[in-house]
Amino acid sequence: MLDREAISYAGMTSPTTDGLGRPDGYGSWIAPAAVHIDGPDLVWTPGGATRVVTARQGLLDSFLDLASQADASIVRFAKKWGVLEICDQHALPASHFPRRYLRWLDEDQGPLCESRRPLGSLPREPLDAWRDYATKAAAIMNIAARLGKSKPQSAPPSLWFPLTDFGPAGFVAGIVGGDIIPEHPRQLATVTEQQRLLAFVVDEWLRLGDVQVQFTWDGIPHFDLGDGNLFGAIGSQLALAVAKRDGLAICDECGEFFIPRRQNKPGTPRRCPKPACRDLAAKREWARRKRAAERGATE
Repeated sequence: MLDREAISYAGMTSPTTDGLGRPDGYGSWIAPAAVHIDGPDLVWTPGGATRVVTARQGLLDSFLDLASQADASIVRFAKKWGVLEICDQHALPASHFPRRYLRWLDEDQGPLCESRRPLGSLPREPLDAWRDYATKAAAIMNIAARLGKSKPQSAPPSLWFPLTDFGPAGFVAGIVGGDIIPEHPRQLATVTEQQRLLAFVVDEWLRLGDVQVQFTWDGIPHFDLGDGNLFGAIGSQLALAVAKRDGLAICDECGEFFIPRRQNKPGTPRRCPKPACRDLAAKREWARRKRAAERGATE
Protein backbone atom coordinates (compact mmCIF):
# COMPACT_ATOMS: atom_id res chain seq x y z
CA MET A 1 0.00 0.00 0.00
CA LEU A 2 1.24 3.46 -0.87
CA ASP A 3 2.20 5.61 2.12
CA ARG A 4 1.04 8.96 0.77
CA GLU A 5 1.64 10.79 4.04
CA ALA A 6 5.30 9.74 4.11
CA ILE A 7 5.72 10.58 0.43
CA SER A 8 4.26 14.04 0.92
CA TYR A 9 6.39 14.62 4.03
CA ALA A 10 9.53 13.65 2.11
CA GLY A 11 8.77 16.27 -0.54
CA MET A 12 8.21 13.80 -3.39
CA THR A 13 5.00 15.43 -4.60
CA SER A 14 5.12 18.07 -7.29
CA PRO A 15 5.58 21.58 -5.89
CA THR A 16 3.33 22.96 -8.62
CA THR A 17 0.38 20.61 -8.10
CA ASP A 18 1.01 18.90 -4.74
CA GLY A 19 0.45 15.56 -6.47
CA LEU A 20 2.31 12.69 -8.13
CA GLY A 21 2.74 12.23 -11.86
CA ARG A 22 4.91 15.12 -12.95
CA PRO A 23 5.14 16.48 -16.49
CA ASP A 24 8.36 15.15 -17.96
CA GLY A 25 8.50 15.65 -21.72
CA TYR A 26 8.17 11.91 -22.27
CA GLY A 27 6.20 12.23 -25.48
CA SER A 28 3.27 10.20 -26.77
CA TRP A 29 2.32 6.60 -27.54
CA ILE A 30 -0.49 4.71 -29.25
CA ALA A 31 -3.24 3.20 -27.09
CA PRO A 32 -6.02 0.83 -28.21
CA ALA A 33 -9.49 2.31 -28.27
CA ALA A 34 -11.26 -0.88 -27.11
CA VAL A 35 -10.21 -2.65 -23.88
CA HIS A 36 -12.09 -5.25 -21.83
CA ILE A 37 -11.64 -8.18 -19.41
CA ASP A 38 -11.66 -11.83 -20.43
CA GLY A 39 -11.20 -14.06 -17.39
CA PRO A 40 -7.84 -13.27 -15.72
CA ASP A 41 -6.66 -11.16 -18.67
CA LEU A 42 -6.92 -7.66 -20.02
CA VAL A 43 -7.81 -7.88 -23.73
CA TRP A 44 -7.73 -5.26 -26.47
CA THR A 45 -8.33 -4.92 -30.20
CA PRO A 46 -5.11 -4.44 -32.21
CA GLY A 47 -4.94 -2.00 -35.09
CA GLY A 48 -8.13 -0.30 -36.16
CA ALA A 49 -9.27 2.51 -33.91
CA THR A 50 -6.43 3.79 -31.72
CA ARG A 51 -5.70 6.88 -29.66
CA VAL A 52 -2.59 8.98 -29.17
CA VAL A 53 -1.87 9.37 -25.43
CA THR A 54 0.54 11.85 -23.85
CA ALA A 55 2.16 11.62 -20.41
CA ARG A 56 0.64 14.19 -18.11
CA GLN A 57 -0.40 14.87 -14.54
CA GLY A 58 -2.27 12.00 -12.90
CA LEU A 59 -0.65 9.10 -14.76
CA LEU A 60 1.61 7.93 -11.91
CA ASP A 61 -0.94 8.73 -9.23
CA SER A 62 -3.56 6.57 -10.93
CA PHE A 63 -1.18 3.70 -11.64
CA LEU A 64 0.04 3.45 -8.04
CA ASP A 65 -3.51 2.92 -6.84
CA LEU A 66 -4.04 -0.17 -9.03
CA ALA A 67 -2.11 -2.50 -6.71
CA SER A 68 -5.12 -2.94 -4.43
CA GLN A 69 -8.04 -2.07 -6.70
CA ALA A 70 -10.57 -4.21 -8.55
CA ASP A 71 -10.26 -5.37 -12.16
CA ALA A 72 -12.64 -2.66 -13.30
CA SER A 73 -10.18 0.02 -12.15
CA ILE A 74 -7.44 -1.49 -14.31
CA VAL A 75 -9.79 -1.43 -17.31
CA ARG A 76 -10.62 2.24 -16.69
CA PHE A 77 -6.93 3.07 -16.45
CA ALA A 78 -6.13 1.14 -19.66
CA LYS A 79 -8.95 2.86 -21.53
CA LYS A 80 -7.44 6.23 -20.60
CA TRP A 81 -3.70 5.54 -20.74
CA GLY A 82 -3.19 2.36 -22.78
CA VAL A 83 -1.81 -1.11 -22.02
CA LEU A 84 1.51 -2.37 -20.62
CA GLU A 85 2.01 -4.85 -23.50
CA ILE A 86 3.44 -7.64 -21.34
CA CYS A 87 5.30 -10.03 -23.62
CA ASP A 88 4.25 -13.67 -23.52
CA GLN A 89 7.79 -15.09 -23.58
CA HIS A 90 9.40 -13.20 -20.69
CA ALA A 91 6.49 -11.70 -18.71
CA LEU A 92 8.15 -8.29 -19.17
CA PRO A 93 6.89 -5.20 -21.01
CA ALA A 94 7.45 -5.66 -24.75
CA SER A 95 9.61 -2.52 -24.72
CA HIS A 96 12.44 -4.52 -23.09
CA PHE A 97 13.31 -5.68 -26.62
CA PRO A 98 12.78 -2.57 -28.78
CA ARG A 99 12.09 -2.92 -32.48
CA ARG A 100 15.09 -0.72 -33.27
CA TYR A 101 17.34 -3.63 -32.23
CA LEU A 102 16.33 -5.34 -35.47
CA ARG A 103 17.47 -2.30 -37.45
CA TRP A 104 20.86 -2.51 -35.76
CA LEU A 105 21.01 -6.19 -36.74
CA ASP A 106 19.98 -5.28 -40.30
CA GLU A 107 16.97 -7.56 -40.14
CA ASP A 108 13.49 -6.76 -41.41
CA GLN A 109 11.79 -9.40 -39.33
CA GLY A 110 12.64 -11.24 -36.18
CA PRO A 111 11.41 -12.68 -32.88
CA LEU A 112 10.00 -9.49 -31.40
CA CYS A 113 8.54 -9.70 -27.91
CA GLU A 114 4.79 -9.33 -28.12
CA SER A 115 1.75 -9.76 -25.91
CA ARG A 116 0.18 -13.20 -25.67
CA ARG A 117 -2.25 -13.86 -28.52
CA PRO A 118 -3.81 -17.33 -28.64
CA LEU A 119 -4.77 -18.59 -32.10
CA GLY A 120 -7.88 -16.78 -33.25
CA SER A 121 -7.95 -14.57 -30.19
CA LEU A 122 -7.15 -10.96 -29.33
CA PRO A 123 -3.88 -9.86 -27.69
CA ARG A 124 -3.99 -10.06 -23.92
CA GLU A 125 -1.97 -9.68 -20.75
CA PRO A 126 -2.62 -10.92 -17.19
CA LEU A 127 -4.28 -8.54 -14.76
CA ASP A 128 -1.92 -9.92 -12.12
CA ALA A 129 0.98 -8.37 -14.03
CA TRP A 130 -0.66 -4.96 -13.67
CA ARG A 131 -0.99 -5.38 -9.92
CA ASP A 132 2.56 -6.67 -9.67
CA TYR A 133 4.06 -3.65 -11.41
CA ALA A 134 1.80 -1.26 -9.49
CA THR A 135 3.01 -2.91 -6.28
CA LYS A 136 6.62 -2.46 -7.41
CA ALA A 137 6.00 1.22 -8.20
CA ALA A 138 4.41 1.77 -4.77
CA ALA A 139 7.38 0.04 -3.12
CA ILE A 140 9.79 2.34 -4.95
CA MET A 141 7.89 5.40 -3.75
CA ASN A 142 7.61 4.15 -0.16
CA ILE A 143 11.32 3.33 0.02
CA ALA A 144 12.28 6.66 -1.55
CA ALA A 145 10.13 8.48 1.01
CA ARG A 146 12.32 7.06 3.77
CA LEU A 147 15.63 7.45 1.99
CA GLY A 148 14.80 10.98 0.85
CA LYS A 149 13.99 12.53 4.22
CA SER A 150 16.07 15.40 5.59
CA LYS A 151 17.33 12.73 8.00
CA PRO A 152 17.28 9.60 5.79
CA GLN A 153 16.24 6.25 7.21
CA SER A 154 16.85 2.76 5.84
CA ALA A 155 13.72 1.01 4.60
CA PRO A 156 12.78 -2.34 6.19
CA PRO A 157 13.18 -5.53 4.10
CA SER A 158 9.39 -5.92 3.82
CA LEU A 159 9.28 -2.86 1.54
CA TRP A 160 12.04 -4.25 -0.68
CA PHE A 161 10.68 -7.74 -1.27
CA PRO A 162 8.37 -6.75 -4.20
CA LEU A 163 11.48 -5.47 -6.02
CA THR A 164 13.70 -8.55 -5.72
CA ASP A 165 13.41 -9.50 -9.41
CA PHE A 166 14.42 -5.97 -10.42
CA GLY A 167 17.67 -6.01 -8.47
CA PRO A 168 21.14 -7.47 -8.98
CA ALA A 169 22.26 -10.91 -7.83
CA GLY A 170 22.00 -11.21 -4.07
CA PHE A 171 19.54 -8.33 -3.97
CA VAL A 172 17.65 -9.46 -0.86
CA ALA A 173 20.92 -10.12 0.94
CA GLY A 174 21.96 -6.59 0.03
CA ILE A 175 18.92 -5.21 1.82
CA VAL A 176 19.23 -7.20 5.01
CA GLY A 177 22.98 -7.70 4.80
CA GLY A 178 24.23 -4.47 3.34
CA ASP A 179 27.08 -5.84 1.24
CA ILE A 180 25.02 -8.02 -1.15
CA ILE A 181 26.84 -11.13 0.10
CA PRO A 182 24.50 -13.72 1.67
CA GLU A 183 27.29 -15.20 3.81
CA HIS A 184 27.82 -11.93 5.70
CA PRO A 185 24.43 -10.69 6.85
CA ARG A 186 23.87 -7.56 8.88
CA GLN A 187 20.77 -6.20 10.55
CA LEU A 188 19.95 -3.64 7.89
CA ALA A 189 21.76 -2.04 4.98
CA THR A 190 23.00 1.52 5.43
CA VAL A 191 21.14 4.45 3.90
CA THR A 192 23.87 4.93 1.28
CA GLU A 193 23.73 1.26 0.26
CA GLN A 194 19.94 1.35 -0.03
CA GLN A 195 20.04 4.55 -2.07
CA ARG A 196 22.37 2.85 -4.55
CA LEU A 197 20.11 -0.18 -4.73
CA LEU A 198 17.02 1.95 -5.29
CA ALA A 199 18.83 3.82 -8.06
CA PHE A 200 19.59 0.43 -9.64
CA VAL A 201 15.89 -0.53 -9.44
CA VAL A 202 14.65 2.73 -10.97
CA ASP A 203 17.25 2.48 -13.73
CA GLU A 204 16.10 -1.07 -14.44
CA TRP A 205 12.51 0.16 -14.84
CA LEU A 206 13.73 2.82 -17.29
CA ARG A 207 15.71 0.20 -19.21
CA LEU A 208 12.73 -2.14 -19.49
CA GLY A 209 10.60 0.80 -20.62
CA ASP A 210 13.15 1.74 -23.29
CA VAL A 211 13.38 5.29 -21.93
CA GLN A 212 15.87 7.19 -24.07
CA VAL A 213 16.39 10.62 -25.55
CA GLN A 214 14.29 11.23 -28.67
CA PHE A 215 14.60 14.27 -30.92
CA THR A 216 11.29 15.33 -32.47
CA TRP A 217 10.33 18.19 -34.75
CA ASP A 218 6.62 18.92 -34.72
CA GLY A 219 6.42 22.63 -35.43
CA ILE A 220 9.13 23.32 -32.82
CA PRO A 221 12.24 21.11 -32.43
CA HIS A 222 12.49 19.56 -28.98
CA PHE A 223 13.73 16.54 -27.02
CA ASP A 224 11.47 13.86 -25.59
CA LEU A 225 12.15 10.85 -23.40
CA GLY A 226 11.16 7.35 -24.39
CA ASP A 227 10.11 5.61 -27.57
CA GLY A 228 6.36 5.61 -27.13
CA ASN A 229 5.05 3.18 -24.51
CA LEU A 230 3.10 3.38 -21.27
CA PHE A 231 5.60 1.41 -19.17
CA GLY A 232 8.40 3.83 -20.03
CA ALA A 233 6.22 6.85 -19.27
CA ILE A 234 5.44 5.45 -15.81
CA GLY A 235 9.15 4.82 -15.25
CA SER A 236 10.17 8.34 -16.20
CA GLN A 237 7.59 9.82 -13.83
CA LEU A 238 8.73 7.44 -11.09
CA ALA A 239 12.33 8.59 -11.55
CA LEU A 240 11.38 12.26 -11.38
CA ALA A 241 9.18 11.72 -8.33
CA VAL A 242 11.98 9.87 -6.50
CA ALA A 243 14.39 12.66 -7.50
CA LYS A 244 11.84 15.24 -6.26
CA ARG A 245 12.02 17.10 -9.57
CA ASP A 246 9.46 18.28 -12.09
CA GLY A 247 11.42 17.54 -15.26
CA LEU A 248 14.65 17.66 -17.22
CA ALA A 249 16.54 20.61 -18.68
CA ILE A 250 19.54 21.06 -20.97
CA CYS A 251 22.50 23.03 -19.66
CA ASP A 252 23.22 26.12 -21.75
CA GLU A 253 26.94 25.75 -20.99
CA CYS A 254 27.77 22.08 -21.66
CA GLY A 255 24.62 20.96 -23.53
CA GLU A 256 24.00 17.97 -21.23
CA PHE A 257 20.73 16.96 -19.55
CA PHE A 258 20.29 17.64 -15.85
CA ILE A 259 17.46 17.73 -13.30
CA PRO A 260 16.85 21.37 -12.28
CA ARG A 261 16.20 22.22 -8.65
CA ARG A 262 13.61 24.81 -9.59
CA GLN A 263 11.72 26.02 -12.64
CA ASN A 264 13.56 28.71 -14.60
CA LYS A 265 11.81 31.88 -15.62
CA PRO A 266 11.34 32.15 -19.40
CA GLY A 267 14.42 33.61 -21.04
CA THR A 268 16.78 32.92 -18.16
CA PRO A 269 19.82 30.65 -18.74
CA ARG A 270 19.78 27.02 -17.59
CA ARG A 271 22.98 25.78 -15.99
CA CYS A 272 23.68 22.36 -14.53
CA PRO A 273 25.33 22.07 -11.09
CA LYS A 274 28.77 21.06 -12.43
CA PRO A 275 31.44 23.47 -11.08
CA ALA A 276 32.91 24.01 -14.56
CA CYS A 277 29.59 25.27 -15.91
CA ARG A 278 29.04 27.56 -12.94
CA ASP A 279 32.57 28.95 -13.24
CA LEU A 280 32.21 29.52 -16.98
CA ALA A 281 28.91 31.30 -16.45
CA ALA A 282 30.41 33.48 -13.72
CA LYS A 283 33.35 34.44 -15.98
CA ARG A 284 30.99 35.27 -18.84
CA GLU A 285 28.84 37.40 -16.55
CA TRP A 286 31.93 39.19 -15.23
CA ALA A 287 33.08 39.93 -18.78
CA ARG A 288 29.62 41.22 -19.72
CA ARG A 289 29.53 43.59 -16.77
CA LYS A 290 33.07 44.78 -17.52
CA ARG A 291 32.15 45.58 -21.14
CA ALA A 292 29.01 47.36 -19.99
CA ALA A 293 31.04 49.45 -17.51
CA GLU A 294 33.60 50.33 -20.20
CA ARG A 295 30.90 51.42 -22.60
CA GLY A 296 29.36 53.56 -19.87
CA ALA A 297 32.72 55.19 -19.14
CA THR A 298 33.28 56.21 -22.79
CA GLU A 299 29.83 57.71 -23.32
